[in-house]
Amino acid sequence: MKNTKGFTLIELLVVVLIIGILAAIAFPQYQFSVYKSKVASAMDLINKIKDAEELYYLQRGEYTGVLDNLLIGLPSNCVWEDHPDWSYNTIKCTNQKGQLEKQINLNKSYEAVQGYIYGYKNTFCFSYNISYDKNRVPVKGRPGMRNFELNTALSQSDLAFCERVALSFGGKKETDKWSDKYYL
Repeated sequence: MKNTKGFTLIELLVVVLIIGILAAIAFPQYQFSVYKSKVASAMDLINKIKDAEELYYLQRGEYTGVLDNLLIGLPSNCVWEDHPDWSYNTIKCTNQKGQLEKQINLNKSYEAVQGYIYGYKNTFCFSYNISYDKNRVPVKGRPGMRNFELNTALSQSDLAFCERVALSFGGKKETDKWSDKYYL
């Protein structure tokens, strides 16, 4: 009887195959969870800005669109950009590698606060919007309407991933002539 130590090639291949299958199942779920946490973080910042704008409006009877007038602090990785010639100002947040992670556009007339959450294949899945018109009438009769609007430039498989993220936040799908929206 031959006394051998170690594993046969078949045993090693089976182990590698099992590890590969587990990685193929686990990695997409990990990617989904990471992006969902980025979206939640951006939504939190956008909601803080919206609440600060509402407080400013209650105190002064108008919206500001200027971050310095709002009593909120930005995370250390975020920078305020004032655009005098544009209709909105921008908050840009980067990750540790200096890559754009989220961009929030604050409309100067406060028609909307809109956030683009990057980090999915070097682009964004959707924008997260809180919208009002100039006369404080909620858009489409929804007070403080919140929605995700999908990035239509994505491939079908990427859209499916992004739709899954939007639905995980409780979004209800509506389609208009421009894009799919997920209302919260």
